[in-house]
Amino acid sequence: MTQSTALPRRIYIDQSRFAPWVPARLQQNWLVALLLKWDGRWRMRRNLSQLSDHMLRDIGLNAADVRSEITKPFWRG
Repeated sequence: MTQSTALPRRIYIDQSRFAPWVPARLQQNWLVALLLKWDGRWRMRRNLSQLSDHMLRDIGLNAADVRSEITKPFWRG
């Protein structure tokens, strides 16, 4: 019987793009990375909800698409 040497799953994100205030050594922590991912989703959805219909058309979205996206909880991708 062989033993499994599975490593813990890690989520890495680009520090300079998402959270420049978080030290690089913490970026390797999967929990910190997960919290930063959730924070990014929450911010993106909040910003998306504030766009006008004209701006939504410019980026190729409609009100139904936005409503569908902003009603998702932050933990759902």
